[in-house]
Amino acid sequence: MTDEPPDVCPVFDEGSTISYGNCCAHERTEIEHFQRKVICIKCRAVLDPFEVLLQYARKERLAAHTDESVREARKRLAALEAEERLTKARLKNAKRKDADVAVAEAKKALAEKHSRAMYALDEAIGMIEKAKRNLETQT
Repeated sequence: MTDEPPDVCPVFDEGSTISYGNCCAHERTEIEHFQRKVICIKCRAVLDPFEVLLQYARKERLAAHTDESVREARKRLAALEAEERLTKARLKNAKRKDADVAVAEAKKALAEKHSRAMYALDEAIGMIEKAKRNLETQT
């Protein structure tokens, strides 16, 4: 067995824990057009072009799935934000209505107190006038 890297190393998915001696995960590659070779930039190993193509296809599918998930999450977030705005508006409106109801009840209570005070005042005036008449008739 030699310590030199093999001519063609296997291609690993990102995060793979498999290691074959001097082989790396081959995350960055370059293409030598004239020699029709794919080479790992880090370890300079010659890679199987079909395996590299499969790895790129997996990454592309994952990226597309991630993009779709992000779009869906943004739509859900926008819907939740719109619902939050409506809920806040409803709450504000309900508070305003509650305040209006409280003001109306306070006005009604004040009017009742005023009415009772006016009635008591009228009775007091009536008693004073009656007392005046009694005094006038006695003199």
